Amino acid sequence: MSFSKGGECGNGGNLLDYLPRMDLQELKSRQWQHTDWKPKDAYISRKSGRPVWSSEPSPDEVQEVVPGGWDHDHCDICWWKLDASGDPDRSCGFSDGSFGWLCPKCHDSLVRWTG
Repeated sequence: MSFSKGGECGNGGNLLDYLPRMDLQELKSRQWQHTDWKPKDAYISRKSGRPVWSSEPSPDEVQEVVPGGWDHDHCDICWWKLDASGDPDRSCGFSDGSFGWLCPKCHDSLVRWTG
């Protein structure tokens, strides 16, 4: 079965509704692992007088650590929210081990995509 137009995504639509073919090829080349989503520490920079949130510390700035403050991520394709709410549709997904996340529907569609 060919998914040259993309398969179903978490927020509806298909893969090519969200990203160009070139971006999908790059995402497909990553190693995705099924995992539960868990909150991470957040780092707040007070640069320029307003908070800037990050999930990684910056060696160049003074930052405040907020334990467990990074409370959600989004699917890199359809922007489906992944969090630790306990909702099985939102509490697990596929991670590339860095900052990338895919919801289960986008991951399944990407695996089958033959673009």
